[in-house]
Amino acid sequence: MPSVENRQTIIDWLKERDHSPEEIDAILHKLDQYDDRVVRQSFFDAIETGEISIEAFLAESQGEA
Repeated sequence: MPSVENRQTIIDWLKERDHSPEEIDAILHKLDQYDDRVVRQSFFDAIETGEISIEAFLAESQGEA
């Protein structure tokens, strides 16, 4: 998800272009979906390259690390 500062910049930019509050909400929702997908893909890419150990990640997520 974009930082609060970046999110406000996007909102301000959309307002300057006369988007309605409903349009802004829809655009931000779509942006959040895209952001989640990109983060998830980056995570799996990091596992593939060995940058992140899936075993260590799973152990940490289960409180074992």
